[in-house]
Amino acid sequence: MSSSEPNANSNIVEVDGILFETLMPVQTIRIPQTGEQVPVQFGVRITNRGSIPYRFDLPKFIPEIFDGDGRRIEYSVNSNARQPTEEQDIPLINPGEYITHWINVDLYWRGENCFGFGGFVRYGSVWSTYSFGTGTYQLQLKYDSQLSRHRVVFRGVRRNEIDGFWVGTVSTPLVKFNLVNLKGP
Repeated sequence: MSSSEPNANSNIVEVDGILFETLMPVQTIRIPQTGEQVPVQFGVRITNRGSIPYRFDLPKFIPEIFDGDGRRIEYSVNSNARQPTEEQDIPLINPGEYITHWINVDLYWRGENCFGFGGFVRYGSVWSTYSFGTGTYQLQLKYDSQLSRHRVVFRGVRRNEIDGFWVGTVSTPLVKFNLVNLKGP
């Protein structure tokens, strides 16, 4: 794998002819009131500018959040059940095509002046991180796949071996967002 190359657009990185773009439609997020959850979307757009079609295991994109000083905020991924692979989880992206993958999370109250994010990743696993207050943060999505062939279990189908996966590790560029204290929905 070649090294990541920055793109003119600061939220895109290119690796081996594949563009990875960090998406965060709302970058000013109202902190929740007690007992409330505020929905947030994190995403990645993957564009294949190369000459080979590749598959991506989309649930392997994991959000990473950094504080105002650039330190990564710890997160956990826990699971007590596994969801079967769906066709849309491992799309084939042909040259010249792109896909967009969204991760829906909630910002929720964790205690006095402390908020946390939580949502589903990796086939039903729960991703969570907390210790947030008002302020400026940064988001990136990390992907790591070292296998070009995966044995997957599809819903209603025994087992299939699927190949053609993009192999490598990439972190999308950081995108800033703010948590602010505003009244109302």
